[in-house]
Amino acid sequence: MVAAILTASAGAGVIKGCGHAWLHDGDTDMQARVFEYQLFRDGIYPNPRLDVSPPTRSRRFTVYPPYALPQFIPFFEPGGKLQGRVMIEMLSALSLGVMGAWGWRRFRPWGVPVAAIAAASGGAIAGNSNCFALGQFSIICMGLVAMQLILLERGRPVAAGICWALAMIKPQIAIAFAPLFLFGEGVVGLLTGIGILLALSLGACAWTEVPPFALVDEWLFRSRLKFNADGGLPALYAQWVSLNQRFLVGIGLATIAAGGLWLQRHASRRDSIDRLLAAAVIPVLCMITIYHRNYDHVMLWPLLLVTLEQALARRQRIDALVAIATAVSLFAPERLFGLVPFAAEARALVWIGAAMHLLRTRGLFPGGPSPLEAAAPHNAEPLGGDLQGCDRGSQA
Repeated sequence: MVAAILTASAGAGVIKGCGHAWLHDGDTDMQARVFEYQLFRDGIYPNPRLDVSPPTRSRRFTVYPPYALPQFIPFFEPGGKLQGRVMIEMLSALSLGVMGAWGWRRFRPWGVPVAAIAAASGGAIAGNSNCFALGQFSIICMGLVAMQLILLERGRPVAAGICWALAMIKPQIAIAFAPLFLFGEGVVGLLTGIGILLALSLGACAWTEVPPFALVDEWLFRSRLKFNADGGLPALYAQWVSLNQRFLVGIGLATIAAGGLWLQRHASRRDSIDRLLAAAVIPVLCMITIYHRNYDHVMLWPLLLVTLEQALARRQRIDALVAIATAVSLFAPERLFGLVPFAAEARALVWIGAAMHLLRTRGLFPGGPSPLEAAAPHNAEPLGGDLQGCDRGSQA
């Protein structure tokens, strides 16, 4: 019953979002990317401060990093807006399918009803409808992150690095999953991804004749990063204490890196920590320190899975409450949160609380279980088992 409701909700969200794009020409975010790509195709960097050639048309300031401009090619060349709309919707639907298949496979040992809930959970996140409506890349990024997880578990870090580099078209999402390469032998994948992004950036600079040092200077020192204050939790921080947006972004990136290294250090000592736990916890740090909107909430899909997995494994009331609160914070219609005072702060507290609870139950916070208890939940396979482990459980 729950799986059917989630599946219906996911389908309704996709239909509503696509209807807004096609019937009302409402995918304005995607159309802005089309205009930026057309400038780039003509050799004009879409930032007036970087391209000093005499303006022959209206300019636009892009918030996308330079490596994203070549990544626009398969979306918008040669068909422009129509091709971009079809590509984004088709790849977003495919990404939801990949995420669903991954959830089904991991939760199949718990039975078909639970596996169906896990499979439908990513698609039922309420913000997905706006992702389709506005023509955003968020769901596509998470599909690539799901592929990153699968490939890392299968011992293919280079292929995982390629997927991560493609997901970095939205860095405020994909950067949270870079620490996944720190577990096991995945560092070569991170280096591969960084190399791809560097090559694409240099190619964009060469095509538009913008000096790379000028681009670095723009991003690190000149740009005010005002887009980071347009929405999400960083806007609240800036409003409360008047923090500089560049400083906020720096804090966010440093927090993500520190969190990944901290988890990796503990992972070398305890079997209770795996990539999926890192994929659940670190995006929470990213969500509360770097600009995101509701169509980016799909990046918390791993948090949904881990809280559900822990509730099933430990069979304790607190775990069930954490899983339910996390699900409500992501499944409830966005318009309802707009009617609730301090809804953004409340959701952030739910996500932070869920992440802290997961870490505590793995023995990483004082008062949590011992490492042995954390690694062996009651009457269940160890939390954090790999995909092969899930297969064995299914066959048994």
